[in-house]
Amino acid sequence: MYIYETIPPFTCFTVGSIQIAGATLKIEYSNNNGATYNYIPTGDEDEQDCSVTNIRFKAITPMAATRSYISSFNGFSWFYDHTLSN
Repeated sequence: MYIYETIPPFTCFTVGSIQIAGATLKIEYSNNNGATYNYIPTGDEDEQDCSVTNIRFKAITPMAATRSYISSFNGFSWFYDHTLSN
């Protein structure tokens, strides 16, 4: 399962700005509008990398069938609440 986010135009990604709680996720970055996700942001924590165009969160352990997850990025938070069915 993937969750995709796009960096808005005229906005730069801040290195170290993503915090994840409630799930074991891998964060992957793109510098080509999501064509590939093998970019590694450059700079020290709190520095900006304007080459990052997209972010992808990949579940590396199974997520509970009914569970809520929270992630935040540059002061904005996302709340993921999902129920899986057969």
